[in-house]
Amino acid sequence: MARKFFTYESTPTCTTAACSAGEVLTPALTKLLTGVRGGETVRLVSVTMIDYEDIGSNVGIQFFMKNTGGAVGVGGANPNITDSNLRLNVPLGVCEVRGAADNGGGDMENSKISTNTIDLLLTSDDDAVEGEIYYSCIASEAIDLAAASSYTFRFGFEIF
Repeated sequence: MARKFFTYESTPTCTTAACSAGEVLTPALTKLLTGVRGGETVRLVSVTMIDYEDIGSNVGIQFFMKNTGGAVGVGGANPNITDSNLRLNVPLGVCEVRGAADNGGGDMENSKISTNTIDLLLTSDDDAVEGEIYYSCIASEAIDLAAASSYTFRFGFEIF
């Protein structure tokens, strides 16, 4: 049987507050379509990060099954989601996306592009109409963005 793949591009709303390592970069959870039906599992195989500000910094991405517990915290501050709300969101896993400065990525018209190989199974909720999950970003090092649309992520999934 032929392998199936699905790609989804997403530009989360980032904070423009200066972030130190471990601080919230995207306060609101961002919807991420996975290419499967509700309750099904996909394998995240790659994440391409497009850094429109040429910062080249590493970013941690946290994945959640739901968005019923709300945001993980305030932009530019340490995550402060309650244990109860964290359980409501159903954490699925995390990955580190290395920026072009650490990943040897190229520069395309002044935009840093970095592709990272990932191997992470993600399951959508049974009630997910579009097979969606959610994600948030945490700064892995100091990041100070001028615009809320400074990053675009292209997620590559294998469907089985």
